[in-house]
Amino acid sequence: MSHIVFQEADPNDRIDKAKNCDAEVQEEKELPVVVDFWGPQCVPCMGLMPHYMEMAKEFEGKVKFTKVDCSVNKRVAMGFRVMGSPTFLFWKDGQK
Repeated sequence: MSHIVFQEADPNDRIDKAKNCDAEVQEEKELPVVVDFWGPQCVPCMGLMPHYMEMAKEFEGKVKFTKVDCSVNKRVAMGFRVMGSPTFLFWKDGQK
């Protein structure tokens, strides 16, 4: 699977680079943002994924749901001081 910048309410896509993260998460002013920092080898992450996907559908247009695969985007995760998976971070009006 290629890594692309996510689109609103599509948690299957991932934040690919730190520069895209600012534009997609911290600079979002219209919707609250939820970022799921996960990894494919993380059993709890895989267990939570169906619930996260369900919430993304339920709140589509009201909340921006996104995902960061920490195994591929380690610098992005480190930039947010993520120390373990799963980690969920929340932003509203660009503030964590």
